[in-house]
Amino acid sequence: MAIPAACILLIAASNPPGSLWDSEFGGYDALSYHLQLPQEWLIAGQLAPLEHNVYSFLPGYMESAYLHIAALTAAPTSASPGEGYGLMAGDGWRVLSCQWLHAGMTLMAAWIIGGLTRQLARGAGIEPQRERLAGSVAAGLTLATPWVVVVGSLAYNEMALLALGAGALSTLLSTGTKAPLRAAVCGALVGVACGAKPTAMFMVTPVAGLLLGAVIPRRAWVSALAAAAIAGLVALSPWLIRNTLHGGNPIFPFATDVLGSAHWTAEQVERYARAHHFDGTLFDRLRLAVWTNPHADPAARAVERFRGTTNPQWGLFFPAVVIAGASLVLVQLRGWMRKDRQPTIVAVLLGGLIAQLLAWMFLTHIQSRFLLPCLLTGAPLVGIACAQLPWLRVSAWAAPLLVAGQVVATVW
Repeated sequence: MAIPAACILLIAASNPPGSLWDSEFGGYDALSYHLQLPQEWLIAGQLAPLEHNVYSFLPGYMESAYLHIAALTAAPTSASPGEGYGLMAGDGWRVLSCQWLHAGMTLMAAWIIGGLTRQLARGAGIEPQRERLAGSVAAGLTLATPWVVVVGSLAYNEMALLALGAGALSTLLSTGTKAPLRAAVCGALVGVACGAKPTAMFMVTPVAGLLLGAVIPRRAWVSALAAAAIAGLVALSPWLIRNTLHGGNPIFPFATDVLGSAHWTAEQVERYARAHHFDGTLFDRLRLAVWTNPHADPAARAVERFRGTTNPQWGLFFPAVVIAGASLVLVQLRGWMRKDRQPTIVAVLLGGLIAQLLAWMFLTHIQSRFLLPCLLTGAPLVGIACAQLPWLRVSAWAAPLLVAGQVVATVW
C-alpha cells in the first residue's frame, strides 16, 4: 500500500535541491549546510570546523557521507568559470546521489521500524500472523507519512537518525546475546545517531533507556548501562576530539557558558541561543504542539502556522497514534492481553513517546519536522494496536485503509 509513497520519494529525490517542497523552503538547510559543508571540506582537503558556518561544529556524520560521495567519485576541486566543481561538477549527478543516499536510508528506516515492531509484537505475545501484520502496518505508515517523503527526498540527516535509532532498539530485543553486548551495540548505534543529528540525544536515548530497563534483567542493569555509555562515547569521540582541538569546547556550540565559546563573541553566543530556543510559556508550547502558531500570519504557509502534531504533513499519523495508544490501554485494562510482557511493551512505547514530546517542547525550537523520531514509538504502537483488534478480519481491512489514507495525504 505504501508503494505510491515510495515512488514519490524516489522521484522527488531525482529533482535538484531547491526545486521542491515549500514546506522546507526549497530544501534551504540542504543548500546552506548539508551539501555546502561537504563542498567546502572537499576544497579544503579535510573535514574540519569552519568558523564562518556554525553547523560545521556539529558532528556531521551524514554530511561526511556526502563528502565521501565526492571523494569516491573523484569530484574535481576546481573548474573553469561558469562550470561546477565538487558535488556540482558535470550535470550535478553527485548532488542527486546524496539525495538518493538519504532516500535509501528512508526505505531502510521504514523496513527496520517494521522489523522492530514485529519484535515488539512477539515480545507482547501476539500470534505470528498478527505479528507480521503489525510490522507491515508500522513500516507502511512510516514510509507513507508526508513528512518522511519530504525530508527523505532531500540531502538531510533525519533518516539516518531514524534508521540507526530503530536498529538500536531492535538490538535490545535480540535473543541469544548477553545483555552487556546488546547494550553496547545499542549504545554505539545511538551514538552514531547522535552523530548524524544531535537531537537523537534526547529523542532516541530516553526510549532506548526505557526499553533497556524493560528487557534486560535488573541484575545486569549496571553493566549494560556502562557498556552502552562507553560505546556511545566512543561513537561520538571523533566529533568530541575534533571540537576540543579546534576551540576547547568538545560539544560547541552547546554549553558555551560552561565549556567555553571558542571563537565566538558574547553577541554571537546570544544570537545562536535565541535562534535555537523557544522562549514561550508552557501554554504557548502546548498550543504549538496541537494547534496553530498565534503569531503567524493567517495567510502564511502551513509549516509556519502548524508547528506541531497537527501540521498537514503528518497526515493521519498522530490521530492514529492517539487512538492506538488509548485502545491498547483499554484492552490491557479489560484483560484481553497476556499479563506478563505486553503491558510492559505498551508502557515502554507510551512512556517513550511522552518523553519525546516533552523533549520536543522544552529542548528544541519547536518545529514540526523535529517530531520525526516519534515514528520510532508511534508507528509500533499503531501496528500493535491494529494487530490486537479482536477480529482478524477487521484488522485485515483496517490496517491497509490506514496506510492508504496516509498515502492519500502524501499525494495530496
